[in-house]
Amino acid sequence: ESPGFVANVVLEDGRIGSPRLDNDLKDVSFAAVFSNGAQRTNTSSYFRISGLKGYFNRELVELDFEIRNLDDPNINMTLDGVLPLGSVYGLLNSPSITDGDGEIEIKKFQLNGRYADMIDPNRIGQVQTSGELEFDDAELTINDEEVVFDRGDLVLSDNTLSVKELEFN
Repeated sequence: ESPGFVANVVLEDGRIGSPRLDNDLKDVSFAAVFSNGAQRTNTSSYFRISGLKGYFNRELVELDFEIRNLDDPNINMTLDGVLPLGSVYGLLNSPSITDGDGEIEIKKFQLNGRYADMIDPNRIGQVQTSGELEFDDAELTINDEEVVFDRGDLVLSDNTLSVKELEFN
């Protein structure tokens, strides 16, 4: 009735594309596993992507991602790399954002918590975050106006956001 299920996937030298990306993520490699766990239920199920590496415009992006308990998802993610905004602005999924340029370097960004807490402003403080975002001539076109983050850093530590020398127009 409820068989145990484990699926392993390994990708080497792959490509990930989307209509929301202006450029594909190239030379992608990772290992992924899905299991319905020891109890063979949604609660004991998990999905994990380990060691994802790929390149946007020759800029390395690395990701580890895990989701546990499909009834009340708990997400644990680590992200490192450079995101060229010209390639990824579409992921923001906003019709008012029509272009991007420059880069955001993500340094050791970590996210850990329940999905229900992540989407509820009253409980977002229960989600653990850390890492750093460094802006390098990052630009988004929002409602036909260019918003430029010339340089600067946003640092997350113990759910506290610090802004370091951020210059934007």
